[in-house]
Amino acid sequence: MMVKVFLTAASTFKVGRHYNMGFGDLAAEVISSLESSVRSSQIDAVVVASAYPEKTGDQVMLASKVVTQMGLGDRVMGLRTEQGDASGLVALAVGYSLVRAGLANNVLLLGMEKQSEFPSRRLNDIVAQNLDEVYAHGVGLTNHAVAAILMREHMKRYGHDYEYYASWPITMHENGKQNPHAYLDFKVNLETVKSAQVVSEPLRLFDLAPRADGAAAVLLSSDEFAPKVSDSRVEVGPVCSSTIRVDYEPRLLSAANSMRYALDAVGLSMSDVDLFEVHDSYSVMASMILEETGLTPPGRGLELLQHIPINLGGGLKARGYPGGATGIYQLAEMYGHLTGTFQGRKVENVEVGLVQGMSDLGETSLATVLRVM
Repeated sequence: MMVKVFLTAASTFKVGRHYNMGFGDLAAEVISSLESSVRSSQIDAVVVASAYPEKTGDQVMLASKVVTQMGLGDRVMGLRTEQGDASGLVALAVGYSLVRAGLANNVLLLGMEKQSEFPSRRLNDIVAQNLDEVYAHGVGLTNHAVAAILMREHMKRYGHDYEYYASWPITMHENGKQNPHAYLDFKVNLETVKSAQVVSEPLRLFDLAPRADGAAAVLLSSDEFAPKVSDSRVEVGPVCSSTIRVDYEPRLLSAANSMRYALDAVGLSMSDVDLFEVHDSYSVMASMILEETGLTPPGRGLELLQHIPINLGGGLKARGYPGGATGIYQLAEMYGHLTGTFQGRKVENVEVGLVQGMSDLGETSLATVLRVM
């Protein structure tokens, strides 16, 4: 019989500028706040999600360091995933596969990132290495510039002015205000968003997700071991992905495709989802995700925002953008909603959650369905 995979514990550390903490400190902080039953259970593997440690911290072999710091023993497998800012859900795909195949009973997924040690110009250059090394990054383009092009094209196609996009940061900051682990835990109004610094016309400061340091952890367990770790029964569906070349058109097909594939894999549709967690690296990305998935009509994604249960923890925009650890934060928050333990804005009767994460501009997107069983 095929092994089922359950999410049995989660922990997050407040996203922020933690100048006094290294990768080891972040790992220790988030792992120490897991329940004692998790810490004492037999962990068979640790999968670390981190996108930029070689560049931002001169660090490699993070997974091996975590295994030894935790004193887990020499038989525990340590792995690291790197797929840019999609690394968190790639780590889920690896951990899910280990449990599903019967190679591990308990797998700890740990997302860690350090992004606060450099001025924005240097960090932007590091992140821009996600772009094509010859035709994009190689000629001076940054992720912000590409996002600005996509936003301009989206505005032209649907006749929007800037106020349309401002509704996303306003809503996300309102959600983040209630999340104790959010980086930007304050509300903003339309005038504040409109008058903010222009980053790359028409992109303004509040259209960006703020990159910072962070760490989050979730535990995956087989159906045999899950009851020994937790009373909750949050089943993890297959992790589905889509990879599409960025073509500077105002669409985000990879995100929409991965979400549909994940729902198809468990026999559900968009209408069955009680709560969405999506990768809102830019305001225009959020709009395109809503439109391409059919949750809203084309060009109206942010007009109908108040009717869609999405990113209740503030998303990347207000929770903060911890690079490759982002997907682990998304999983941890969705676990909190499904188990009724999330400390922030809630909706009633959440039984099905859809989590979507991607690289900064959506070249690669992954998604999974979490369900209360």
